[in-house]
Amino acid sequence: MREVAFLVVALQGLLFACSPGDRGGGDADADSDADADADAECDDPDGDNDGIPDDIEGDGDLDGDGLPNSDDRDADGDSILDEIEAGDAGCSALRDSDQDGQLDAFDTDSDNDGLPDADEVRLGTNPGWADTDSDGFVDPVEVIAGTDPTDPDSRIPDDDYYVILPFGADPIQAPLAFGTDIHRADIFFLVDTSSSMGPSIDNIQQGLQGTIIPGISEQIEDVAFGVGEFEDFPVGSDGCSASDRPFTLHQEVTEDLDDVEDAVDRLDQPLGLGGCIIPEAHVEALYQTASGEGIGDWVEPEDCQDLDQLLVGMPCFREGALPIVLLISDAPMHNGPGGVYPWSDIDPEPHDWDDAVRALNDIGARVAGFAIEAAWGWDYYDGRPTHDITREHMEATAEATGTVVDGEPLVLDGPANGTGLSDSVVDAIVELAGGVVQDVDTVTEDDPSDDVDARRFIVSIVPASAAPDDHVSGMDETTFYDVVPGTIVTFTVTFQNDFVEPDDAAQIFHAVIVVRGNGVARLDERNVYVIVPSEDGELFI
Repeated sequence: MREVAFLVVALQGLLFACSPGDRGGGDADADSDADADADAECDDPDGDNDGIPDDIEGDGDLDGDGLPNSDDRDADGDSILDEIEAGDAGCSALRDSDQDGQLDAFDTDSDNDGLPDADEVRLGTNPGWADTDSDGFVDPVEVIAGTDPTDPDSRIPDDDYYVILPFGADPIQAPLAFGTDIHRADIFFLVDTSSSMGPSIDNIQQGLQGTIIPGISEQIEDVAFGVGEFEDFPVGSDGCSASDRPFTLHQEVTEDLDDVEDAVDRLDQPLGLGGCIIPEAHVEALYQTASGEGIGDWVEPEDCQDLDQLLVGMPCFREGALPIVLLISDAPMHNGPGGVYPWSDIDPEPHDWDDAVRALNDIGARVAGFAIEAAWGWDYYDGRPTHDITREHMEATAEATGTVVDGEPLVLDGPANGTGLSDSVVDAIVELAGGVVQDVDTVTEDDPSDDVDARRFIVSIVPASAAPDDHVSGMDETTFYDVVPGTIVTFTVTFQNDFVEPDDAAQIFHAVIVVRGNGVARLDERNVYVIVPSEDGELFI
């Protein structure tokens, strides 16, 4: 099987009737509305003067318009006059383009390419030639693919697939190679907005439009941004201000950069007191980010509504995008890894770190940490440097969500005055997009425009090889493991048609093979166009 299978239908065949003057002895069925009678006389009456004798057209009504074929100048109702479809060779050589025994004048798909003649007239394609522009792709496939079937320079991409699957034939296999770069991601800023974080927030606000967004957009072509904040539960000694919250959503993920900028500006309007003591509510904020579940009166649930795609989490992460959470804080975590620094007397009971990690992994999210040096007299906590504890908690979270580059959790340090944080955000995304490994598998999608589930033509998609081969840790029947972004992975795809029987004309179906990273991110895809030939149609590859 070549990378692109080319299909050519036998065209411009001729159905030869008798030669002029040959009486032949044929008895044309007066009710026949499709089959040419090879014994009909060429000098028979021709009531509609279309060049096809009445004995060949018969008294049937092929298109159901109330006119017998012999009086109907467009017997098959395909918008092409019979005299045109008959050809110009006379009644002894009436045209049968697809050689199926049915004259073009009585055939609603004269070239048997699966595109009805009436549609070919509307589209400007040649109803008697399956590949109007002779570019190697039959017209209906180009119509489905959105290319121009009349322009040889408008072609289906060479890495899409185009396979011919006769009903009941043996399976065929083809290698499909895919890229694994991250092309679509949603970046969610999850920022500690306790009072000591003012300088870091200032740096993000100042660098958002000039540094952060351009730097990330250069790395990932389809990127959206969201913004959220956290302080703590305002209960007992954990909260000095009734306005403190364990999570606040300022902006769902969006490509509207003005909305993103407005949301970032709200991070310090005003800053929270962050409780009378540290730690803070990172864990509950992470859980809410991933789940959108809400908790009691503290955080309202989020119900993402979009009829066109599945949106998940509190920020409504887009379907097919890799969720990336940028966790920015200078404090340790309440309910942190291993259950350290638990809350008490909060109703309902907050979620723990394991809950948060589970929710993040359920949506395939990555969490990169930014451990800011503690300030405002909180240099030490629990007998240790506060920054060390903060970093440990972030490292555990990054590692638990697979946010690891070259064996190290993706956590960057920042000074208390916020200097360089915007650059660090870009650096983190560059490292994540280029070095955080992913498990890579596939899913298939059906084109819903017909009643046939084209995914059924794809029997299996099995990992075969990777280049470089040391950029994966292994593979099984469905998945490449620990794939470094940019690796080319090749699957062996098996196709078979054991459920769509042939029809009078060729049938065309469309499916998509999608390569996913981390069970979520849409890394690459291939269109698959399946042709089921008619029972009588001749196909040449």
